[in-house]
Amino acid sequence: MEKVFVDSNGKVHYVPRNDFDMPHERTKALEKSIMRLKAGLSEDDMDLILDAMEKALNSGKKSELAVIGHCIIEIRKRKELLLHPDLLFDIAALRYIREDEDPSIIDIEKHKQKIEQFKKDSQGGLYDFFYKTGLTTFIPYLQKLEPDWEEYMTMSKIKIQALQTHLKAYTTG
Repeated sequence: MEKVFVDSNGKVHYVPRNDFDMPHERTKALEKSIMRLKAGLSEDDMDLILDAMEKALNSGKKSELAVIGHCIIEIRKRKELLLHPDLLFDIAALRYIREDEDPSIIDIEKHKQKIEQFKKDSQGGLYDFFYKTGLTTFIPYLQKLEPDWEEYMTMSKIKIQALQTHLKAYTTG
């Protein structure tokens, strides 16, 4: 393992010297998150969309078909979403192994802690954080986004929040 950085809590983060040395479970989870990034949908987003579609189907009302149509359009439009902050942090947390982690196991609690720590430590600039942590290896187009990073990130956050707000209101009310 190679030391990459120390977070603001003093915890050291490592990566394997060779990507082929990444433990299998971690590689699977990383590949899954990269696929989700390409689709523009986090696991929570997909669950919310599926819940809304299921509720619309179970209602038995023709008028609810519009909700299903909206969800399908949203899934298709999400492929155009270049940045998904939650997924980027998830990928970083999978890639970087904290000193107190077993590299072959993904401890959900530690994973969540790392994401929160990364969010805290990156407040000075998300682009620099993701670029310097080497995510361009997995997401090459990040290099080209630097001039418009803030705009892309802001638009992504707005789109994600709008869908979540709309579908949560629909599924709960």
